[in-house]
Parts: sequence; structure tokens; C-alpha cells
Amino acid sequence: MTIQGSLQFFQSSFSPRVQHCQPHYHQAPMRACQPSPWTQLAQMCQCQDYSQQLGSVWASVMRPEGPSLSQPQEMSRNQSTQVGAHTMQVDGQGNISVNTAPTQVAMGGSCGNAAFAANFSKQDAPLKFSNGTVELPNGEKRPYGNTGIIVVMADGRQFAAGRNSKDSNENIRYVAADKGQEIPVSPPGNTTVLYLDEGGNVARQETR
Repeated sequence: MTIQGSLQFFQSSFSPRVQHCQPHYHQAPMRACQPSPWTQLAQMCQCQDYSQQLGSVWASVMRPEGPSLSQPQEMSRNQSTQVGAHTMQVDGQGNISVNTAPTQVAMGGSCGNAAFAANFSKQDAPLKFSNGTVELPNGEKRPYGNTGIIVVMADGRQFAAGRNSKDSNENIRYVAADKGQEIPVSPPGNTTVLYLDEGGNVARQETR
């Protein structure tokens, strides 16, 4: 996952008390009343309202909901489908890649005698299933053996790969599912289920 951001600061009009500052004979009148750019920047960085706004934005980052699935969708090779912000693609060899649309966040506000504007872009790495191994968005790789694996994303969307032979390096099932849906497993009790957090890390694991 990569995050790119840009932040712009600009000074608003002087406050009334600045206009009434008395000049000193050994300094230029405006220089005695006008804070330095570094002082202004320090004040903005320390502003609690600004910090709280940034924290609340990233705590509630939302992507467009995107299309939903009425039931789990079994796929074939060279097919793709979209559920929510995720697009699942199966290539001709049975490898699976799940790409997630980037999040764009724009925000602005004011702090003291200055205002700020910020733009952020959050791009998740793809989720990949290949040769009996799943590569998570955080770069971690985990083998899923012969029976397969289900990965539940942070938004509840699910993606699964299935295998039935220890001698085969190819997936034989490719399934996408929406929030709260149940992906059939066979035989029961042998399929690994990974629940991911927003950072693409495994928050919980179980067997279904």
C-alpha cells in the first residue's frame, strides 16, 4: 500500500490586533508585527483542530461502494468480475489477482490566522493467489495447501481460491462474494479463512 499526499498552507488576513501593533524604532514597522513563516507553520502543526481533522479523515476513509453481488460468483479462467471497489481477475493459468480502486481524499480548513488544503491518495497493493500461495496487500505470503483459502477484505468482500490435488500447482475454483455471503467449501473443516484489516494485515484467522 502506498500513500501520496500534498499539503498547502496559506496565510489569511491579519487579525485586528496585528493592525494596532506599535512599531519599534530599531525595526521596520511591519516586521515587528508580522510573525515569521516558520512560526506560522509551527502554530499550524500544533493546532488540535487540524490534527483531529486529519485523524478523523483517515479513520473513516471510504471508497465508493461499487457494484454488489446477489450471491457468490463462481468464475472461470480469463474472466473478471467487480464487487465493491475490488476487481477480481483470473488469467489463463488460473492465477487470481484482486485489485482495489484507490481512495482519493481532499480536505481543507483553518487554524488561527492560516488556512490549509490537503489532497491524499491511498493505493492498495493487489491480492494475489498463485501456486497454492496467497500474497496479501501488505506483501506477506501464506501457503493455503490443497483445499483452498478464503480472504475477507476489510470492507467484508470475499475472494477465494480452491485446489483439490497436492500434485497440482493450479487453482481449480475462483470465487468472489459480497458482504455476509457464505462461500461453499468442500470438504468442511479444511479451508483457511483470513480476515484482513485496512492495512492488508491478517486480523483474524479461522478454519471453515
